[in-house]
Amino acid sequence: MLDTELNPSSDLWLSDVEAPQIITDPNLFKWDDQADLVIAGLGGAGIAAANEALDQGLSVIGIDKTTGGGSTAKSGGVYYAGGGTPIQKEAGIDDSPENMFNYLIQETGDIIKESTLKKFCETSAENTQWLMDNGVKFNSSYYKKKSSYPDAGYFLYHSDNSLVPSYMENAKPAARGHRGWEEGPFRPIGVGGTIFYPLKKSALKKGLRLYTQTEARSLVITETGKVVGIKVLVLPSGKIADKHKQLMSKGDSLQMLLPPSYPGASLLQFIGSLFIKRAEKIERQLWVLETENQRRAAQNLETFKTFEDLEEFNKDKEDNDRDIDIDLQNDYLLNEGMLILSDYLYLNTNFFLSEAA
Repeated sequence: MLDTELNPSSDLWLSDVEAPQIITDPNLFKWDDQADLVIAGLGGAGIAAANEALDQGLSVIGIDKTTGGGSTAKSGGVYYAGGGTPIQKEAGIDDSPENMFNYLIQETGDIIKESTLKKFCETSAENTQWLMDNGVKFNSSYYKKKSSYPDAGYFLYHSDNSLVPSYMENAKPAARGHRGWEEGPFRPIGVGGTIFYPLKKSALKKGLRLYTQTEARSLVITETGKVVGIKVLVLPSGKIADKHKQLMSKGDSLQMLLPPSYPGASLLQFIGSLFIKRAEKIERQLWVLETENQRRAAQNLETFKTFEDLEEFNKDKEDNDRDIDIDLQNDYLLNEGMLILSDYLYLNTNFFLSEAA
């Protein structure tokens, strides 16, 4: 047994993620799509990786359970950067990688290596420019007081403790909180979408192939443990998928409307979560239906084609040999008659993080 395989004694045995699927020869395996790099989860880190990989000439597939964004899109849209970023210079703020390091070392202590912290500070301004080159907009409107989040209309502020007198003994204070800026409805508050969506637009323009409403189920590996692909489950296209997308979109929009620290944000977060829970209910129902079909297929039994088929099966106590824990009372699910997805998709990748590290 490979170390990567799961067994009942493993801590992750109850995880929703399936054990890796082991194949002998990737060249003989039937893949549904392939790219140099497959990214599972398209939040801030994922979309940044996609842009960088595309810049390096790699082909990239991105998958996400929703349409992308993750916690980055739902955040307050603040990017911590210093060392002399273009926005700091525009605001007349004096900062350098050395000054940034002298402050942060007081905060981090020995939690991370000094060499790692120095690299972070030395590349901070460069990384900020990279974001701007990929469409992210910042603004030099400077809020001079220490704040967890600045007032509306300010986009550069002291998000750290550099104004604390004890820290000022070793480092000159500098505003390093960069809020994303965008014209239109986001302008007054600057939520996380101001950072994520420009990066997504940039990646798509460069050639990112995006699989939305797609869930990663397991890695595909060789007998030696090398990752060569990923098995994903795609929400079936049609009215049910449209309903799922609509619910997720409403939930995400409400949760993105205000930064988490703003008054009223918790209420919007709660209301948004109700829409997201309804969307997740669709996912669970489809997953149970897919699982039941796999079980029946393994026993050479006829599989279900629609939700109505499964509902009828549950009502037929003579043929039903076990209970299926699924709620089929939601009208928009029962009335669609949508065919379920009978096959997974397998995405092949030729690029490995272990090789890139």
